[in-house]
Amino acid sequence: MRPNKLLRHIETKHMDLKNKPLQFFESKLKELNASQCVLPHFTNINEKAMHASYLISLRIPKSGKLHTIGESLILPSIKDAVGVMFGDTCLKEIEVIPLSDDRVARRIEDMSKWVDGQLINTLKRSKFFSLQLGESTDIQNLSQLIVFIHFEWNSEQHENILFCEPIIQGISEEIFETLDAHIKSKELNWRNSVGISTDGARAMCGKNSGVVTRVHKQSPNASWTHCSLNREALVSKTISDDLKNVLIRENHQLYEE
Repeated sequence: MRPNKLLRHIETKHMDLKNKPLQFFESKLKELNASQCVLPHFTNINEKAMHASYLISLRIPKSGKLHTIGESLILPSIKDAVGVMFGDTCLKEIEVIPLSDDRVARRIEDMSKWVDGQLINTLKRSKFFSLQLGESTDIQNLSQLIVFIHFEWNSEQHENILFCEPIIQGISEEIFETLDAHIKSKELNWRNSVGISTDGARAMCGKNSGVVTRVHKQSPNASWTHCSLNREALVSKTISDDLKNVLIRENHQLYEE
């Protein structure tokens, strides 16, 4: 800034500083430079703390624990370990890791949206996909519709969970509408569906109004496969103990070979 403009700025905006000595302004310059050096340091700490928060938030749901464990157990444990190994000087940097219940929930939601976005982008570039539907109940005895999707990408077969949503009645119309709404909301093409796998329940494979029949109206070339895991689960409920022991022994031998 030109000297005359600087003088006018001080006289009009900072009258209380007009008669300050040169040493005053030099000290202010040193304070400014020092603050600019400190700011990147704290910015770097905050970025690392955020990264650590995401990594820990990823482990919490994998372990099946409540979100509150981050703040109640994990963070205090980290502070104890760091205090013993490196001393109290490092504790201040550990304390800034955000692990409250709400923040852990937001981290998990952010990562879920990112993973879902990556999956949908890949599916849109894949030529074909097939669906596997399963209906089950959770620990609260509420019905849940779980849909897995199989697709080809880079000449390799992949499998991932497409979505899991609660259903109320479990009838074919409700199941298909839930599936159809999700397919359309993600802008996937029903015509790319080449297969569907379900159990043998009437709601799934009923001839006139089952889910498979409704899917065939959207994708006539999709083939239906009875879920083999469901058949094996049904058979295992009535199989004799002698036959079960033989099968277990044979499976162990095949595994060892």
